This record gives sequence, C-alpha cells and structure tokens, in this order.
Amino acid sequence: MGTHPTGDRTDVALREYRDPAGVQWRVWRVQPSTFVAPSLAGQPADSQRPAWLCFECRSEKRRLIPAPDGWETRSDAELDELRRAAEVVPRTGDCAMPRW
Repeated sequence: MGTHPTGDRTDVALREYRDPAGVQWRVWRVQPSTFVAPSLAGQPADSQRPAWLCFECRSEKRRLIPAPDGWETRSDAELDELRRAAEVVPRTGDCAMPRW
C-alpha cells in the first residue's frame, strides 16, 4: 500500500477485516487484463468489463460486480455489507472470471 506525504493512503492492493461472526476476510479489486483466455471468446472486450471486488475467507469466495468507488476507505462494517451483497463463486483462480 502506498502513502501520500500527508500519510493518506494512495492505493490499496488488499484489505483485511473480521465480520461480526469473527471470520477473517481478505478483499481486493480485480481489474480485467488485456489478456483474453480462449474460454472467454465471444465475451465483451476487456475495456468493456467492469472491475470487481473479490472477498475471500478460509471457506468461501465472493465476487461483487462492479467494484464500488471508494471501497478501500470504507469501514469494516461497510465492507461486510458489500460482502453480503456479493455472489458466492467457486474457489478457483483470482475470484473466477465472470461470464458476461
């Protein structure tokens, strides 16, 4: 994570928090890359795909599309609200590439 000379965050690659049940979650933003796997043929170009948030704990992964602006500065309670709204996805790859 970078910092501004004033001490403010300028970028966040990963956030961690505990939900009300005490489960530790990691949260990060996934930006579609310029690489398009053969399995994605016929889907929108990367520039048309929104970024998403990936939520992961020991037993589950979730994906929230699109990634909301300012997610990195939200409180733990606000992050948990986003997590609850996110779709449960299979535990493969980087929060699994969504089908468009």
